Amino acid sequence: NNSLKEISFGERSNIQGIIITELGLLSDLEVFKVEANGLKGTIPTELGSLTKLREFSLRQNSLGGEIPGNLLSSTDLEVLDLSQNNFQGLFKVDGIIEMTKLRTIRIAINDIVGTFPIELTNLTTLEIIDLSTTLMSSPIPTEIGQLENLQELRLSGNSFNGTIPTELGQLTDLLYLYLDSNGFKGTIPTELSQLLKLQELFLNGNKLTGTFPNLESLRKLSKLELTTTDVTGDLDPSFCYPGRTNLVLLRAMCIDNFPISCSCCTLCL
Repeated sequence: NNSLKEISFGERSNIQGIIITELGLLSDLEVFKVEANGLKGTIPTELGSLTKLREFSLRQNSLGGEIPGNLLSSTDLEVLDLSQNNFQGLFKVDGIIEMTKLRTIRIAINDIVGTFPIELTNLTTLEIIDLSTTLMSSPIPTEIGQLENLQELRLSGNSFNGTIPTELGQLTDLLYLYLDSNGFKGTIPTELSQLLKLQELFLNGNKLTGTFPNLESLRKLSKLELTTTDVTGDLDPSFCYPGRTNLVLLRAMCIDNFPISCSCCTLCL
């Protein structure tokens, strides 16, 4: 039935086997969603013919090989989730510049190599970028500041490096910023104090130095992870004042108040 618009199977629906190439003939398909099942093999290049796709999610299967370069051919695509598989190689972004409706891109927990796709910084509709736990390595491009609608940036567990760009302070809708377990160095930008909606900030496991900036303005922050860094300073002015009740996780290198002083941390290492 070439007029089929949606194929959707929820978690543990016991969908097994490979993705057949004939799916590429479903020219009206808008949703292809098979999550947390037993798909294996590769993504057929024939799926690049599905130019009406709005949602493409194969999260948590056992798919492998390279992600086809022609997969990003639907200019209507809003959600792309290929996380928690066994994909390898480069994440090819051919045609992604045309995807002006893309809101979510997740390719986390795969063996994807390469650099942060600078092409993503042109997609101002993006709300979620999750590239965590891959094999990617590069600085974060300063153009990241163009993503004015971004709410989640998850880059944990990679080899991203360089300094944390000050342009992150322009992402005023950001709720979650995960930069932990990478190779970032330098200081924590004071511009992060402009992220007034930020709820979770994870910076642990980097080569960060310098003094912790005053982030008292981040009144909605409930989780801060700052362990295994070389940052120094006093967290009390930012977080440990009377009436601050929403902090559920605050971890730092603060044993005996050194090198960080923190009277309200939930864990000192």
